[in-house]
Amino acid sequence: MPGWPSETSHALLVRVDDATHVFEGIDLSFLSAAAKPSVVVTAEDLVRAGTRSAEFYAGDLLCPAGSTPVYLGQPTALLIFERFDTYDRARLELRARSCLKFGDETGPVEMPPYAAYRFTRVAGATSDAPDIYAPIQEGWISPGRFHNTGRPIWRPLPIKEGAAYAKGATYGEEIRAFLGRNDPAVLVVDREFETQSIDPMFLEPECGLAWYDTGRKKIEMVIGVQSPYEIATAIAYLLGEAQPPFKPESIDIHFAYLGGGFGGRDHTPFPLYVAFGNVLPGSPDPVSP
Repeated sequence: MPGWPSETSHALLVRVDDATHVFEGIDLSFLSAAAKPSVVVTAEDLVRAGTRSAEFYAGDLLCPAGSTPVYLGQPTALLIFERFDTYDRARLELRARSCLKFGDETGPVEMPPYAAYRFTRVAGATSDAPDIYAPIQEGWISPGRFHNTGRPIWRPLPIKEGAAYAKGATYGEEIRAFLGRNDPAVLVVDREFETQSIDPMFLEPECGLAWYDTGRKKIEMVIGVQSPYEIATAIAYLLGEAQPPFKPESIDIHFAYLGGGFGGRDHTPFPLYVAFGNVLPGSPDPVSP
């Protein structure tokens, strides 16, 4: 990038593989000298720096020692390496041996659900029976249908039923009835195919590059997300009340591409790790998590 340093550091997130025991910290003493990180960022560092997380991102960005992780895979630390070879060596050694320490068993953390709603069709008892539930019949998801209860919402809030809605309520049943008539004039084509859209996982890894210019107190980032405005405001909130050494005066974000992950990157917290991974260490080099 024009004006950026010529060297790049590399960051590695350490995630939990147990969400039923108290997390007691990490132990990196077994890493060889060729795999030692230059900087280790933990939840305690985020507290000291004065960072904040937007309300949408429930739970701590880094699991604090002394608490049970709120979900499997919750990050516990961000390890930063000045050279790629060191990062690569550490990555291999951490695969062979866990650095995580756990204590008492607590069971999984119980939290209120983000929302409860249903958009998957539930067929009737037979092929001729009406659907128990169908979005085309009940209406698609709208903000008014998000509830923080523990049960799925089967029926929508009262809405005005116009002609278009009334037509939609019977459209699915009309199609099934039409195809079930065994009319020789009706041609039904049956094929099998595969598409990446059936994969529930993101098919491209999340990554990012950022540089905190300590002289100008400016953080520059290169990321790919679905909603640039949302993540830009989330990063501004993250560092908006940080202590003076860690609070940038300006944020310049370059979006390499938009979209990806079939909506999974609409509100992804990953760029937040890219941001504080650069600001907290105060490294003159960009960091690429």
